[in-house]
Amino acid sequence: MKKTLLFTSLTLVLVFSVFGGAYANKDLKLSKVETLKQRLSEFKEKVDNDVAQSFEINLDELVELDRKDVLNDEKYIGIGDKLMDVMIEQEDGDIIPSVYLDEENNELYILEKKSDGTNVLHKYQPENSKDQLSSKSSKFSLEWSEVEKEEADGEIIDFEEVE
Repeated sequence: MKKTLLFTSLTLVLVFSVFGGAYANKDLKLSKVETLKQRLSEFKEKVDNDVAQSFEINLDELVELDRKDVLNDEKYIGIGDKLMDVMIEQEDGDIIPSVYLDEENNELYILEKKSDGTNVLHKYQPENSKDQLSSKSSKFSLEWSEVEKEEADGEIIDFEEVE
């Protein structure tokens, strides 16, 4: 009887240890993923702010467009083409550009940071001056022409990896 009770107790302890450890490990992995997402967001914000500061742009007055949407959703086809043009010209180590829309001034901005810290602003306007950004359904699919490309010195921003 004592042997059975001892065996059952040890078995339960081992089962709970294994499953408890597995759940704790899963929580640890989730924590690392969440930490990584947070650090990526902070890194992107630092990069965008550095580029914007170089060209005296107030990002709070602009609408940020999600890069994944711009590249994958057909409603953004005009903007996606311009973003791809910029990305194709990038070199190893350059940071993926961010896309902002200035609805008030009818302009599109692509903010780019080179690996050496150089900031680049690509400014676009609709090809047809009659096109406006007023219609939510069509503003993203306009044809855009680059009207200005500026470069300025910026800081090199390193990404700290999650351990």
